Amino acid sequence: GSGVGTARGRRFPLFMAMREFGDVIAFDQRGTGWSGNIPECETKDKFSLNEPILLKTTLPRLRHAADECAQFWREQGVDLSQFDRFKFASAFGADIPVCVASVPAFMHGVGELIDPIGQFPRAGLLLVNPRISVPTGMVFKALDAADYIKDDPSKYEMHSRRDFDFGSIGDVIEYMKIVPNDLLKPALKIAPKISDVLAEINLLDGCLISRLSGSGATCFGLFETEDIAKKAGQYLKSRYPEWWIEGTFIRPSLVSSDVQVPTGV
Repeated sequence: GSGVGTARGRRFPLFMAMREFGDVIAFDQRGTGWSGNIPECETKDKFSLNEPILLKTTLPRLRHAADECAQFWREQGVDLSQFDRFKFASAFGADIPVCVASVPAFMHGVGELIDPIGQFPRAGLLLVNPRISVPTGMVFKALDAADYIKDDPSKYEMHSRRDFDFGSIGDVIEYMKIVPNDLLKPALKIAPKISDVLAEINLLDGCLISRLSGSGATCFGLFETEDIAKKAGQYLKSRYPEWWIEGTFIRPSLVSSDVQVPTGV
């Protein structure tokens, strides 16, 4: 919400009392300073909670609704120029800003800092979730730093660099072999079934490598093409119909200088 709006509300006496000891700065996440006072916009597009969310049909409607409200607010004199979509997205989760950027990238900080990868190939991707709960907080609590103090120093060097270009899927595989997912070991303590999922993906025809995604429980496999990934997914669904399985692709990247994302240092 609006920091300014909070300061003008029931906490105003507290803010005034604090001024006796120093300056009080009220931050507004959305950057306008008065976001709590913008007029409400009700789009003509209505969405039922019972209808399925489909990329081909739902996304265009959402974009139309957003454009409709943006035009309404401009007509009402609302300044949208200071709206920071990346900061706004980060409020909903550490992995949301990179989804907004929609380019292959390295993420650091807690995920809000993004370094786009200059060159990345198109590749097939298979996502698999065995429908088990693996809370992120529990995984990080199970992470033992002592395991990494004595680890391979070359892995840390690769972690610190973010200037890689991947000309082929082979380059991606080689990088992933050197820099594994450090959250796999603690995630396995909470959900040993992840090991079975990774093994099943790795045995699929055409799978180049399988890994845990983040802290889990979703796992993924890389393939040369989207078609190969989808065929592998269909076979896996026939064996494990209770799992969530989706074959798709990774969009290729040739990042230009006009891609504006919140980069790291």
